[in-house]
Amino acid sequence: MPVLSLGSLPPGTTTVVLVILGLAGLYLLECLIWPNARCDRCKGGGIHMSPDGQHWRDCRTCESSGKRHRPGRRLLNLMRGRR
Repeated sequence: MPVLSLGSLPPGTTTVVLVILGLAGLYLLECLIWPNARCDRCKGGGIHMSPDGQHWRDCRTCESSGKRHRPGRRLLNLMRGRR
């Protein structure tokens, strides 16, 4: 059974992997600094138009806060053991 060694990888693979890891690290740092993003349903307003288009309703997705947790923040919370 052949063993994968670093010498058998195509040239430039190490650079690509380091760039991807660096970008992932920057995204997680951003999630630490700004854990929330605006709600997709209400666009951050906390309210949205009802299906008939005549009335405004509170957004149930974000509970009228206009914010939602970023996926990276959810990952960080799981890693810390919190929900």
